[in-house]
Amino acid sequence: MVIDANLLYEHIRKRVKSIRTAEPDVKLSQAELGEILGLKRSSVANLESGAQRASLHNIYEICAH
Repeated sequence: MVIDANLLYEHIRKRVKSIRTAEPDVKLSQAELGEILGLKRSSVANLESGAQRASLHNIYEICAH
């Protein structure tokens, strides 16, 4: 099975954004999500924009939320 890395990271980027904005009455800032995931705000911003790829342990944390 071949995994398209670009598609994988696009899904992760969208998932990070959806975690922050999915509930209209409970929106998280990038800093708040970063605290939950153990990341800095800038890392969350970079993951959302595609400027940074998530590490395996970050992917695990993202999937857990």
